[in-house]
Amino acid sequence: MCAECGQENPAGGAFCGRCGKPQVAAGDEKPLQGVTLGSLLGKRYRLDAKLGEGGMGVVYAAHDVELDRPVAVKVLARSMTESPDVVERFEREARLTAKLEHPNVVPVYDVGRHDGRPFLVMKRLDGDTLAARLREKGGLTRDETLQLFKQLAQGIDFIHEKGFIHRDIKAHNIMVGPQGQATLLDFGILRSQRGNDALTRTGVVMGTPHYMAPELALGLTDVDHRVDLYALAVVLFECLTGTLPFEADSELGLIQLQAHAPPPDLIHRAPWIPPPVAEVVSRAMSKRPLDRYPSAASLVQALEQAFAQAPVDPQAHAIPGAQAPAVPASTAPSWRAKAKDAVVAARPVEPMVQAAAPAVTVASPAPQPTQATVDLAAVAVRRSRWPLAVVAGVVAVL
Repeated sequence: MCAECGQENPAGGAFCGRCGKPQVAAGDEKPLQGVTLGSLLGKRYRLDAKLGEGGMGVVYAAHDVELDRPVAVKVLARSMTESPDVVERFEREARLTAKLEHPNVVPVYDVGRHDGRPFLVMKRLDGDTLAARLREKGGLTRDETLQLFKQLAQGIDFIHEKGFIHRDIKAHNIMVGPQGQATLLDFGILRSQRGNDALTRTGVVMGTPHYMAPELALGLTDVDHRVDLYALAVVLFECLTGTLPFEADSELGLIQLQAHAPPPDLIHRAPWIPPPVAEVVSRAMSKRPLDRYPSAASLVQALEQAFAQAPVDPQAHAIPGAQAPAVPASTAPSWRAKAKDAVVAARPVEPMVQAAAPAVTVASPAPQPTQATVDLAAVAVRRSRWPLAVVAGVVAVL
């Protein structure tokens, strides 16, 4: 069972099929060489506690002894340091990220090396990841969804306007503060939209399979900001239904579904969702990038207009599973009626377990983009809606 999300995974699997967290057998844990609790990285950042580990690195709660403030430090995974290209990309993109100043983007303070291990220093944030909140509540209310996505849209569009693509937007990479402040996390695979500025290798796809845009799943390298908009739509689907659009027993299975399967029928999955809202999600998850909304702001605007078309009862606008005041069935709007009876009928939802949250949650790396090796030819043999730029090779989902 995955320690991060509780997903039951096949024995011997290297990564969780749901969240992408590395699955380490008991007794096989290996500490980072030269990096231990109490270490002073860059003669400045003292590591106080390990917060999480993913495919690309480990995040620690740390303290900046020079400025006397709490920070989060991400140290690149040992397996990643074996490739000079990966190390170069990590450090270069960390410096690029440090130039992004926006209230909905996690601030990056510094980048350096400790005993040859690259590390990234970020602001330590209060709150929980969106993934943790969804595990606890099962979904968000209408108002919570709109509040969250308006903020995310501002941060995402800001990144795109600066010429960058995040490429790993997912619930685990969104921090929600005590007052509902939304912050985008983990820019470990951020890249420039200008091809000559990217260190991405031909034939390598980076991202998390559950949120991966179809064009990435197909191995196409000429992608743009709309891969982030697709991932944002998956997060929206998750917030509305409490479930992810696609599930499979392996990374390859997920990649195949993302590449070829049509978007799930949202109303079949969640009968309480108004049809106009379902139409917005369906368009946002279009297989063809040109069919999606052109920006995060336009997606959220369409979502707000779709919600406005449905009758609203102020006391009955929470999706089943979300924490909201109970109201008599007679007062619930028509699209909400009988939703409680239908919530599990379309698709069983795994029990949500509330973990004991620390007073302060730091930008966690769990899960990092899954590291998996699959034969791209196995994905490409199915009929595609685009010409395949790569029909054989290896996809490394980092």
